[in-house]
Amino acid sequence: MSALFAAGTSDTHTRLVHYCRLFLWEQTGLVYQKPVNTAEGMAQIESAENVRRGFVKDRELPWGYGSGIEDVNLLGGQLLFSLCNAWEKNGNPALADYIRKLGRGFLLIAEVSPEKGFVPRGPHPDGKSYYTDPSMDQVTAHIYALWRYYHCSLAEEKHKEIIRRRIPEVMERLIGHNWEIMREDGKTRAYVGHSWLGFETHAVISLLMGLAAAWDVSGNEKWLVLFRDLSAERWKYLDPAWEFHFSGHQLYIYQKQYQLLTLRVILEKMHDLPHVKTVEAALAGWGEGMLASTWPQKPADWPEDEIRQLGWKTKKVTPREGWMLYEKKMFDPVFRQERSINNKALRIFIVTCVRFPAANFLGACLSGDAKQQEIIFPLFNNMLKAVDFTKDIDNGDIVLLSVLYDLYCAGRI
Repeated sequence: MSALFAAGTSDTHTRLVHYCRLFLWEQTGLVYQKPVNTAEGMAQIESAENVRRGFVKDRELPWGYGSGIEDVNLLGGQLLFSLCNAWEKNGNPALADYIRKLGRGFLLIAEVSPEKGFVPRGPHPDGKSYYTDPSMDQVTAHIYALWRYYHCSLAEEKHKEIIRRRIPEVMERLIGHNWEIMREDGKTRAYVGHSWLGFETHAVISLLMGLAAAWDVSGNEKWLVLFRDLSAERWKYLDPAWEFHFSGHQLYIYQKQYQLLTLRVILEKMHDLPHVKTVEAALAGWGEGMLASTWPQKPADWPEDEIRQLGWKTKKVTPREGWMLYEKKMFDPVFRQERSINNKALRIFIVTCVRFPAANFLGACLSGDAKQQEIIFPLFNNMLKAVDFTKDIDNGDIVLLSVLYDLYCAGRI
């Protein structure tokens, strides 16, 4: 087994190859939420015509939820970031091709819109159609993915030159719209276009990471001055001993750790050691928040009929408790038929017992906190042995979680 994968399980390489074989579209160099490399999966991707119209099926939805292309930045950004980290630690050639493809994919995202600094949702596998209503998640993932690729030894100089312009342009667009995320037309605030100047911890993380990344790739002191000016009254919101506040959707909130990891590295370059410690505390605090989070998010996520079919008595679970409810036989159709468990109940089981625990276990691992990792590594490794992510799970978002954990283990010091 390759040294790259020695830190994980023997199936580590299999999961990465499986995920990319299904979800990485060669023509764009991007990963999608549907298995685009199968006829059935591609049929689930919204048509390019509807994407250009801002529709999903017969409904106008400029943010593209359910289209299969709405989270291209988010999913690909996490994967590219993680691949680069593992590559720099191990130099395994098995990763180089994926990094180059995704790097080109993110440059496509950067250049597909005529509007300078705009981050689209997409593009569609046609390489040119996209939704025009982005979100903070998409924009921040776009920034840290490009930043990480910029510092990867595999990045070509011509690509670095584009990134030197691109990240500052994204931040300039935000400044030009009073720090709010706008649709491509610059007139309508995006559906999830919250101001980056908010004093909530999640907003502070995004703001400081974006400014720091703009300075780091461009070398323009303007961004360093703005970073220091806006960070001065915001550091306390990253300090768990002061005004730190954990918040976010339980299935996606782990993504903030990638932003914090980016910020920590850049602060080290600034030789700002006191605030490196602040960010490390924020990473640990975010990890603790994820381990203490509960599911379901709302009662509708656990309909009474399906919960009765599953035989669950509890009202909510933490990530560890969700994993304890896992039963391998739930993937056996004969067993489900005997127990009268419908497909909706199966989906609830997968989210509760696999996706929710995996997302929050991953976030705790990314914290770098030794105490959290001591708890989580055995749990996540057990999950990788018990769940066959190449056969039992067909949701790309969930399969990706297993790959991100594998790559984290491969890139650990």
